[in-house]
Amino acid sequence: MKILTLILIATVFVFNTAAQQSDKTYTDGRIGIILDLLERTDNYPSELKSPGERSPILKEGHNWVVVYFTIETINNIHIVSFGGRDAEKSIIYDDRGETHKLYTWSSDGWKFVDPDKGLTGPGEFPQGSKVIIVFEFPENENPKELSFVYYYIETWDDEHNQKGKFNILIEPTS
Repeated sequence: MKILTLILIATVFVFNTAAQQSDKTYTDGRIGIILDLLERTDNYPSELKSPGERSPILKEGHNWVVVYFTIETINNIHIVSFGGRDAEKSIIYDDRGETHKLYTWSSDGWKFVDPDKGLTGPGEFPQGSKVIIVFEFPENENPKELSFVYYYIETWDDEHNQKGKFNILIEPTS
């Protein structure tokens, strides 16, 4: 009976830890995001595949770390891109301090400023957008911290994007 009670307490603790993490808004003062879910899986997210498209092949000994989040707040800027580019990509640190660069990202919330111009006009990600970022990650390591990169402009007259970045500690759920 004591063992069953300990298992139930441990199970409740694990789920509560995950809920506390997912309910928190992470912010840098310009944007705030809610971490909806962080999962490890051997299956490439179906949301990122076109019908009939094959999943990318993982390196041996790796799986996917998929981070789902929602843009909760945007303060006086226009978010124009996520993930970074070249050496400035979003990364996840493992528990040994090694870095793993972003594999890909996607969002459901693109909004055109002038819908009549279509793809040739400026656009942004509005508050409430859902975003998925994906990393290829070694199976024998644990994600420890996410360094999240995004690009923004302050006004539609800005000619160059500015980079925003903040770190999110990843709380273990087991």
